[in-house]
Amino acid sequence: SQAAPSRSGIATVNLLAPSSIAVSVSPATVILGPGGTQTFSATVTGPSQAANRAVTWSTNGGGTLTPGGLFTATTGGPFTVTATNTFSGVTGTATVNIITLDLNGDGAVSPLDLLTFAKCYGTANASCLFSGDSTVSDADLALLLAGM
Repeated sequence: SQAAPSRSGIATVNLLAPSSIAVSVSPATVILGPGGTQTFSATVTGPSQAANRAVTWSTNGGGTLTPGGLFTATTGGPFTVTATNTFSGVTGTATVNIITLDLNGDGAVSPLDLLTFAKCYGTANASCLFSGDSTVSDADLALLLAGM
């Protein structure tokens, strides 16, 4: 100290590399229809010194996202939900696929959409994959019928 040159002090600083911290988002992938909701959770792992496990949430579109991780779908398409650790800036992501049951694009979900669906059955046509399987199947048909 300049005021008391005979006095001194020692401080210990622990530096944590952001690479030692990881953020995972759960669930990692979801499929929602317009208006559908999903609450995401984030797990922050790393050294015990990284006591701040808080995250902030963001999305690149497709809906709204609350500070608590509740996503509400508004428009179709694949989007990303991101959790960012407020201590380190490290991020984790999840994919949100928002599908529409209006397959023929007439603005309504109706029996006419079944005709379009029939053309997709047994294929990997993404516009008809409602259940998340790799092939359009009875599971997708059940979801379409439930939405009518």
